[in-house]
Amino acid sequence: MVATTVSAAPAPTQEVTQDVTQDVPSIELREDNGHANFIHLKDDAGMNRWRFAFAGASCDDFKNAMKKRLGVTRNFQCWETSKKGTWNFDVTEVEGPFGDFIVTGGVKDVTKQSCCDMGLPEWAIGRCKEASNGWGC
Repeated sequence: MVATTVSAAPAPTQEVTQDVTQDVPSIELREDNGHANFIHLKDDAGMNRWRFAFAGASCDDFKNAMKKRLGVTRNFQCWETSKKGTWNFDVTEVEGPFGDFIVTGGVKDVTKQSCCDMGLPEWAIGRCKEASNGWGC
């Protein structure tokens, strides 16, 4: 369970504190952490629809990792492919650097892959590296 405290000061003499708790299960990684590869990205009503192929992790691992990064994970879908042991997931996130951070960061959290090892297009590698302080290529 992840608990976040948000504080705001509407007036100099008054402070308001609100606890926001998200019930997101912890991610249990396999010994090899799995591997994921980017398949494609398309527009989805002004948001981005990402698709990845993966093996060695679970659908819930990826979904929960993105939720921990405050992703909307709209219309998350995951299915086994015809090749036994491999899966695809796709998810819709906000368009732009924040949505890119949620998706690529979620994949990195699960698989421990570098930005350059996911098969991302060049622009997405750049954003992934920016969000990761240049780590991983």
